Amino acid sequence: MTTPPLLCPYDGSTVPLADVPDPVLAQGILGGSVALEPERHPGVALAPVGGRVHTRHPHALIIRPADAPATLLHLGVDTVHLQGDGFRSLAEVGDVVAAGDPVVEWDPGFVIEHGLSPVVVVALLDTPPGALAVRPGRYRAGDPLVVSEPGAS
Repeated sequence: MTTPPLLCPYDGSTVPLADVPDPVLAQGILGGSVALEPERHPGVALAPVGGRVHTRHPHALIIRPADAPATLLHLGVDTVHLQGDGFRSLAEVGDVVAAGDPVVEWDPGFVIEHGLSPVVVVALLDTPPGALAVRPGRYRAGDPLVVSEPGAS
């Protein structure tokens, strides 16, 4: 399998994965990952890759490209406790989405108001933890996430 081109799902700036306040996400256990501190405006999260929506929760979804690792988009940490409040899904299980398609409406400010972290994580599932290295910086939703060689600075 190849690594698909990844698009930034939401306006924000990269943060070190180790700073994500969830041990599973912070350690990259799910696979090569990138974390973003989102801008705090209500908006629409975009599909970071194209493929079929395999799993969907209000705050997260997994997209399976045909020839690349499945990709998790996770909005906020512990946002499952919001029981869907503050999120509106725009894609359903079985839908085929293109990279950059709107998939979830949400408000990072709402997440913060409820005492939770709004950090956004994109993970290439079942890849080695260091499989994805994204150059630090600010990205706009839909921008290509510029991937550098793992271990490069």
